[in-house]
Amino acid sequence: INFSVTPNEGYHLESVNITVTMMEYTLFDTIFTGSDILDLISDPLVVDNYLMGLTMNVTVNFAADQPIGIENATETNVYAYSQNGNIVVNGAEGREVYVFDINGRNLHHTVNATQTETYNVPATGVYLVKVIGGETIRVVVMR
Repeated sequence: INFSVTPNEGYHLESVNITVTMMEYTLFDTIFTGSDILDLISDPLVVDNYLMGLTMNVTVNFAADQPIGIENATETNVYAYSQNGNIVVNGAEGREVYVFDINGRNLHHTVNATQTETYNVPATGVYLVKVIGGETIRVVVMR
């Protein structure tokens, strides 16, 4: 039996739970995590083909990727602020910029920022702007 899963952007495969039963008896029940998942991919589960009436249940669990570290650095020449319901970032030229919502979801990513970047955000709220090699700035957007 072959199956494949592809996580949505911002998520990764966390675990695979496989249960094989025949009638009411459980023949195999295990959870694969971490490097075990890679072992499962490279050495697939084989069930003897003389067994009849098998049921295989596969549960795949995904987890959200951790956002790029949001710890502050000492740099002070990058500014982020709210303007007309958007987030404006000044001074991050040539750097990577991420915009996260308060739940840590990545809303925007710019690989090579210009001197001034403007990001549209979906609603009133608190957002985090992370400049790689710089600082994280909290921005409150009001509409």
